[in-house]
Amino acid sequence: MRATVSRTLAGVDAAEWDALIPRDDPHLRYGFLKAVEESGQGREPRYVQVFRAGTGELVAVAAAYGSPVDLLTLVPSRWARPFAALRRVAPKLLFLGSLTCGPAVTNCHPNLYVSPDLPDAESAAAAGLLIDTLENLPGVGPILLFFEFDAARAEQFEAPMTARGYIMAPSLPGTLLDIRWRSLPEYIGMLRKAFRRTVVKDREKAGNLEFEIVDDFSQYADEVWQLYHNVLARAENVFERLTPEFFRALAGFEQSRIVLARDRESRRIVGMELLLCGDSVVQDLYTGIDYTYDADARLYFNLVYPVIGFAGEKGYRCLSLGQTSYDFKARIGATPYPTFLFVRHRNALIHKLLLPFKSALFPATPTVTRHVFREPLEAENG
Repeated sequence: MRATVSRTLAGVDAAEWDALIPRDDPHLRYGFLKAVEESGQGREPRYVQVFRAGTGELVAVAAAYGSPVDLLTLVPSRWARPFAALRRVAPKLLFLGSLTCGPAVTNCHPNLYVSPDLPDAESAAAAGLLIDTLENLPGVGPILLFFEFDAARAEQFEAPMTARGYIMAPSLPGTLLDIRWRSLPEYIGMLRKAFRRTVVKDREKAGNLEFEIVDDFSQYADEVWQLYHNVLARAENVFERLTPEFFRALAGFEQSRIVLARDRESRRIVGMELLLCGDSVVQDLYTGIDYTYDADARLYFNLVYPVIGFAGEKGYRCLSLGQTSYDFKARIGATPYPTFLFVRHRNALIHKLLLPFKSALFPATPTVTRHVFREPLEAENG
């Protein structure tokens, strides 16, 4: 096998790249990466492609970025608060130069992909070549970070990672809602009484709102970015800071959608939900809210319900609801699942010193699961 590296997508054949990447991995498809690159959301991008020698078939890819890692985003808030206070006098504290191979926009998926059609030996060779190529890139920082692997992909990459000395550790869990309904009313009908009552009360508060799902939202990019920014300013965990340019660029990606909430009378946009749509999975990425709007409208909750209905109507298998806000997501029926990261410091001594602090630097995040659906309906739906 042979590997190539490009610093821009100009060195990538869009059709060939997308022929390899499934639509259910939209964060790795050409259109999404193009929005990331054009908006400057991902710093110093590197695109690695692995080809079979002889046939020239593309069998594996990775997208990585050279950027500082804020270690405080990887730990629970109770650990981060004391260090966050110190940043008033030391703004660069616990920011480390790095090469990160993970989504530039957080979505619980890794940024490496190896064709599932390869025999085991070739799959391992392709995975190893991706890692080695990224490790040997010039001019990157001392930290090498690969993140957001679910259990299946962690198992696929664990052997080549650990063979190269990487520490495997827990990242923030993801959440999935399995879809077994074809409409929002059907979903509500499946809920147990207490949870159904809560959803009904939430929706009653949204009587003055209208919701629509928009394919091309370029004309709303500045408005929805401001709504997103409002939520970001109040967030406990901040993984990245998206720009208006990113929203404008993403509007051109055919797998992107946006849910808009409007006040019926003024027609003002007061909420949004950013989605990525695959073949069987729809990803809910970000929420945006106008906090000056009626607090009783329960916008945060009411923005999710149209997504649940949309996922059922379009026949999706599951809805990915991302990381954080585990209590609310459990309340609507989502189930948490573990994700993992692999990290290595280029300095062997420093890397060795990280090992005793693994559990403190990367502690497991507590989650909750609720039994929200009625048993008879679960049985009827298989």
